Amino acid sequence: MIPIVVTENALHILSSSALAPDWLVNFDDLISLRDIFIIARPEAIYIATHSCSPDTRILIIQRQKQGLFEGIDSRDRRSVFDRCARIAFRYFDSAVSLNPRWMPFHAGNKISIFAFGYGRSDRIAAEQGPLGSADVYVYGFGTDPKMQDLATYQPDLDVYKRAREGLPLALSAVPLSKKDFSEGSIDLSDVEPSSISQGFTYSDWYPLHLSKDQLRFVDNPLSGPLRLRGSAGTGKTLAMIIKALKTKYDADESGDPKRILFVTHSWAMAENVDRLISKMDIFPDSISDISVIPLLYLANNRDYSRIDREPLGIDSEDGKRLALREISSVIDEFVAGDWIAYRSGCTEDFVGLVEAAPGSTARKLFSWDLLVEFGCVLAAQGILTHAADRERYLRVRRLRWMMPLDNAAEKSAVFALWAMFMSALREKRWISSDQIISDYLNDLSTFFWEAARQKNGYDVVFVDEMHLFNAQERLIFHNLLRNAENPPTVIMALDPKQSPRETFTNISDERDNGSEGILERARLPNSEKIDLLQVYRYTPEIGRVIRSVHDAAPGLDFPEDWDVPQGSSSTESGDIPEFRTVDGKLQVYKLAITSALDLGKQAQQRKGRVAILCMDSDRFGEYLAATVTQYPEIVTISSRDDTEKLRYSGKRSILSTPEYVAGLQFDTVILIDANEDQVPEGKYRSYHFRRFLSELYLGLSRAERKLLIIASKDAGGITKTLKPAIDAGQLKEVK
Repeated sequence: MIPIVVTENALHILSSSALAPDWLVNFDDLISLRDIFIIARPEAIYIATHSCSPDTRILIIQRQKQGLFEGIDSRDRRSVFDRCARIAFRYFDSAVSLNPRWMPFHAGNKISIFAFGYGRSDRIAAEQGPLGSADVYVYGFGTDPKMQDLATYQPDLDVYKRAREGLPLALSAVPLSKKDFSEGSIDLSDVEPSSISQGFTYSDWYPLHLSKDQLRFVDNPLSGPLRLRGSAGTGKTLAMIIKALKTKYDADESGDPKRILFVTHSWAMAENVDRLISKMDIFPDSISDISVIPLLYLANNRDYSRIDREPLGIDSEDGKRLALREISSVIDEFVAGDWIAYRSGCTEDFVGLVEAAPGSTARKLFSWDLLVEFGCVLAAQGILTHAADRERYLRVRRLRWMMPLDNAAEKSAVFALWAMFMSALREKRWISSDQIISDYLNDLSTFFWEAARQKNGYDVVFVDEMHLFNAQERLIFHNLLRNAENPPTVIMALDPKQSPRETFTNISDERDNGSEGILERARLPNSEKIDLLQVYRYTPEIGRVIRSVHDAAPGLDFPEDWDVPQGSSSTESGDIPEFRTVDGKLQVYKLAITSALDLGKQAQQRKGRVAILCMDSDRFGEYLAATVTQYPEIVTISSRDDTEKLRYSGKRSILSTPEYVAGLQFDTVILIDANEDQVPEGKYRSYHFRRFLSELYLGLSRAERKLLIIASKDAGGITKTLKPAIDAGQLKEVK
């Protein structure tokens, strides 16, 4: 089959457009895109724009009947194309990065990456700069073992050469004018992240359009650590971007250029912030530089692919389920083996959890508890699996947010499970993101970094969504600064109530007598605090329901910064949020889908979309599978990085969880399975309730105009946490 040739300009348009997956096979959808044309020639199919010149950079993709793209399931074609495009963008612009979870292999100017997510081994192989050009040639796809030894996996350069030589002839065939496809065309402003910036530049926003508190934050001098606190929708990310740009402009004006780092927790958020900065920056060619990087990419400076290790993260549905499945298998192995040595010293409640039947609710909850304990306590403290590490773990002071462990026997049993889990990761050649962070922290404590930080360090570090970083990750930020002697200029935005796991929490040793807080332990002491009180996103009616959840927090002994003021909504009034209770999960799903399709028309008229957000992790997996097969018009978001799909999905409704869409807003939210049984009665209730409350707050606060909550009778009905809002008439039942 002849290859596809996409010019650089056309590649940017395609990457930002909402197109049906079949365009990669028949190309019909492309005729609706402004400025895009298609020329089919014997040597290639060319996709270009009217402004292209013969020497423009191009991406060439060698098509295959069993591979790109005919041999790929139509639901996966778009994401595979986007990974091909990402390789090209990375080569065209060094500021663009590749997701480390794609496990890139390098050999000279060749590269290969995973084509799909977890559980599939297909890879994409490409050559960057073939025959000394500035182009990218994707020449391989599949599971051929040679792709792991790219030095021997050679492309057919004759295919590339013919396609490149045919480009001038293809461009000469372009008509002088093109029909204006006003119907069916894509308005790129609809898929860009303009909801935060509202299409304004820096000079539009600063200083006239910022609130009093935002302006105080932006103008605050860089004299040490600074916290920007605010509820969802108060404009924290916007204020952070404006301050980063102002820092850049001020540095240039003073003749003292700065290296500025803007750190995010997820890949998608980094790209979102990067695009916002590009849209708002009025001096893009200034001497000072702003780098927007996810922390995991920053930390992944070792090439783990060389030791055949695949990163395993738990911020995706696939990664989380793999980890939970592995933990459950480890529990089975533990019960059949060493458990007898610990059992007699453990409480009856703990014994019941360990010995719960596989697949039972108790086993699932215990696996979740262990996942949190492993990530937010053991890994967050850099605790490994040696005898000395066991002693360190036994000394960890148990706080109320942690999994209840009553004695040394229960702690020792959990440590044994941790050691078995780590062993299982090694056997499967996985490496967790916590292990990557631990390695990076060690690198930052070397003499090499001490010598290099003056050149490679940063003058100012901005950390968005600080509440998503755990104790170990928070230790990194002050180490990235050039000057280790001055007060750390680390600027943080946070709202701990939006932390879906126990990440923004403190950990201490039983021998500690001090009362160090979270930020003190992160080496960011005495940070100044500025609160944003004006909410710009959701209606006052939605805000009242959110406040009722916020008011449930005081009795739970939450850590510092949970007292972020709720503020007041400055948007116009809307409908009173509603809830419905149905019989079971099938009825929940059907009602959610029909409601989304119905409410979606209203949301689109307001240039918004509908999000179905699920509170039950087990049911979400079932809903996800059903939606993929039965409702392809609904976009599924099953990881934080998946939110990138929203750029090219128009205003289609989505199905996800509150955790995966943290930081995003939707015109309408349908929050499903906000059920009372999500927090079972018993000794562990308050511990599980804390996690549930964060997820509930996060889900509610994603809604801008309309909110519908659906619960099921077979899972206890609607959570009692919302009873005050129901009693006050702030949340009304619809039959």
